[in-house]
Amino acid sequence: MPTIPTVFRSIDKGDYRTTSFKAYKLYIVSETGSGYNLYGARHQKYTPPIGAAIASNDPVNINGTNQYMVWNHIDHRYYRHPYDPARTHEHSNQRTVEKSLFMTASVFSIPYFEMGEKIKPGTLHVTDQAWSLYDDGNGNLRSSEIDSASFADKRKLSGYWTFNNEFRKFDTNYGTTNSPMKVLSHANTEIKSEMKSITTHPGVTLTGTVADSGIAGAFDGVNSYMKTPNHSDFNPGEGDNFAWSFWMRAGISQSNQDTTYNSLIRKQTDYTEDYWDPINKLVKTRTQYIDLDKYPYHISIKNNQSGVLTNGKIGFAVKGDNALSSCTSTTQCTGSYHHIVAQRSGSELQLWVDGTKEASSSIATGPTKNNRDIIFGAKQTNHDFAAFSGSMAEMRYYRYGLSTTQIASLANSHYLSGSLYQSSVAGNVFYRNGHVVISSPLPKFEGALTGSYTIRYNGVHTVYENEAFIEVPKDVCNVSMNPSATYNPPDGNETSNDYLSSNGSGELIHPGFISGTMKPYITSIGLYNDKSQLLAVGKLSQAIQKRDDIDMNFVVRWDY
Repeated sequence: MPTIPTVFRSIDKGDYRTTSFKAYKLYIVSETGSGYNLYGARHQKYTPPIGAAIASNDPVNINGTNQYMVWNHIDHRYYRHPYDPARTHEHSNQRTVEKSLFMTASVFSIPYFEMGEKIKPGTLHVTDQAWSLYDDGNGNLRSSEIDSASFADKRKLSGYWTFNNEFRKFDTNYGTTNSPMKVLSHANTEIKSEMKSITTHPGVTLTGTVADSGIAGAFDGVNSYMKTPNHSDFNPGEGDNFAWSFWMRAGISQSNQDTTYNSLIRKQTDYTEDYWDPINKLVKTRTQYIDLDKYPYHISIKNNQSGVLTNGKIGFAVKGDNALSSCTSTTQCTGSYHHIVAQRSGSELQLWVDGTKEASSSIATGPTKNNRDIIFGAKQTNHDFAAFSGSMAEMRYYRYGLSTTQIASLANSHYLSGSLYQSSVAGNVFYRNGHVVISSPLPKFEGALTGSYTIRYNGVHTVYENEAFIEVPKDVCNVSMNPSATYNPPDGNETSNDYLSSNGSGELIHPGFISGTMKPYITSIGLYNDKSQLLAVGKLSQAIQKRDDIDMNFVVRWDY
């Protein structure tokens, strides 16, 4: 009895394998569409509840989304607790990533099927009409126009007082605050600075293209002050280099002219101390004032009482064991914003205005440390200095003397290349979530991606390569599957060729062929599951004749 032909052969487990590898497809986007979305975001402390109708005066995006709600969504997802791994979706390492959400932002959303598993770190570039951003591989979007190589050493930044986060306290971004400010630093000391009657408003005016940037704090000359508790990081001793850097703006005249000087920054004020209350048996805090004969720094501005030629000039003094060292600027710092650096470098006291060294003096010897708090803008109790009326912003204390290049970087307020905030980061890219957030105190990034732009990135796609080793022994699959070459059942019109009715299925009908071979050709290989369902088909580039004298092997590969 002839054998029934079959094309099914089992594949041993060892003859099949799957190999995975990463593919990084390049995507270039020049406008939203095909799943890409651009959202504008604006801060408002209180947003409408879920289900509430969008207020008619709320700003909305083209797709109808409320910009206030977008801001709060992004803030809640990434920025409200930026470095708490349990409360942020990505990037919690503060040593490698800078996360800061300003009062406005642009959010670019990449669809999952475009980016794949995630955006490949270090591949995203954003080019707008006047600027470009690149991904540093840690999730930071850095501005190509800002020279970060000239920044002051962040590792030696002991204190950073900025009003750029104070907008979160107000529904309309600006207002008068009496709540404390967290003092930022490289060491993360968790120090808070007390604030009294500080009114926030748009900050430092930039050059090149005139625009306000960031947020400044206004002192009224009467009740306003900031006070930071005494700390070793802000208390330089004899021979210790240090530097104060800040921006200030003062009017032509000070509102308080009881004396010739108005205090800007000083460590020569009241101080707080803890003490034991034996009556209530509690540890309490009290404010003490004792006049002292030494202090590490006092920065002030002269007023009208000092004379027309000296009004608005900056004074810098250090006192060590009754020996006073001081110097005064040549520039009258009134009317507009000026950048001030007051520092000790080696044996010299230096005063810099707008990146230029204007005054210096030799340092008097003797200890300068004291236990006093640092006070900004206020009059000291029982002292002959008046309170300051004007604005201050971006106050920094470094525990070393700054170089000329670093001072120039701190004083750079240009619209495109401005480095006054000592950061080239203008946003973040969240690789796994496919979100690109652009937000910065620099106004050039406000309303980003609303004109012509280009975004380039590589998506991460895992590709699985499957390989099956197909063994075809010489003694199988040697019969053609062409029905015209095998048995034909009788139809009642048989001829004298009786073999047509006697030959069984699968036996060749030799008389039906005049010439050539009856050996079949292999053109396709199908892969089936155990239920005989076709899963994949491999097509040969050309037909291969099946040989019956040797075994034949085929390798089938496919990706998905």
